Amino acid sequence: MPGTIKEVAERAGVSITTVSRVINGNPKVRQDTRERVYEVIKELGYVPSAIARGLTLGRTHTIGLILPEIADGFFSQVIRGADEAAVRQNFHLLVSTFHSHRSDEELSFRLLGEGRVDGLILMDPTLGDDFLMEFHRSSFPIVVLCKKIKYTNCKYVVIDDLQGAYQAVVHLIKHGYKRIATIRGPLDNYDAFQRLAGYKSALKDYNIKLNPEYIVDGNFQWEGGESAMHILLDLVQPPDAVFAANDPMAIGAMEAVKKRGLSIPKDMAIIGFDDIELARLVTPPLTTVHLPMYELGAMAVESITGMLKGKSTRRKNILKTGLVIRKSCGC
Repeated sequence: MPGTIKEVAERAGVSITTVSRVINGNPKVRQDTRERVYEVIKELGYVPSAIARGLTLGRTHTIGLILPEIADGFFSQVIRGADEAAVRQNFHLLVSTFHSHRSDEELSFRLLGEGRVDGLILMDPTLGDDFLMEFHRSSFPIVVLCKKIKYTNCKYVVIDDLQGAYQAVVHLIKHGYKRIATIRGPLDNYDAFQRLAGYKSALKDYNIKLNPEYIVDGNFQWEGGESAMHILLDLVQPPDAVFAANDPMAIGAMEAVKKRGLSIPKDMAIIGFDDIELARLVTPPLTTVHLPMYELGAMAVESITGMLKGKSTRRKNILKTGLVIRKSCGC
């Protein structure tokens, strides 16, 4: 049995009023108190009463969409796809982000505890199983983006990052490149993990020995790509091609090559991943893997509205990528 608000208060050593304030995002609660309360909420599996009421009483006809950030054009396509799908289903869309001062748990429980949404779409590749277990216990409608999950009542929509990375690296191999490096993303990121797996799989299938020096850490930022490329260029035997795990790092890598007085793709071929708007505007235009971000948002909304309407929906949905050939790999 999930715990009660009284039990949460007792174990956290605070009043019931304080627990309520934490759930509702009251800024006057001290950060250490807030963290302690959320830790107890997770331990006890407590579900705010407003969430439970929302499952049995009237709907708000509003879906919450929580993203890492909004300003990035990459995520704007997710929002557009989700919003247009919500309109078609006669739902409203409430969009927010995981701000630096909030945890996943805090923002999600605030939205749900206030009864503002009927269901929640979460996009955070670093989401932990403990957090998702809370929704598994509550049976609250949730769809997770870009992360496979094991709980049966939590549905997810993912992009086939592994296949996209595999296709990009095979493209380089078929154009004669043998010393292929990769600039990978953060180690705790699901997307980055899958793209690295695709890179390794392509090399293995084409009998190209994996060189550990050719796998360099990145951070999904432009600066990380530039720094990583300088590391690769300083090797005794630099690579002749680089697969970057996202476009910003690929563009940063291109800048590093140019600063060394080298030419793209004559001296170094580069492929990115994402197909952001800037990819076609850089010189030379960046060959990259296109991600169906609009479709990702739309499919998530269709899945969660289907759940809310009592329809049978697939627990997992996988979207395919596509290689966009431009000029950065000499094709």
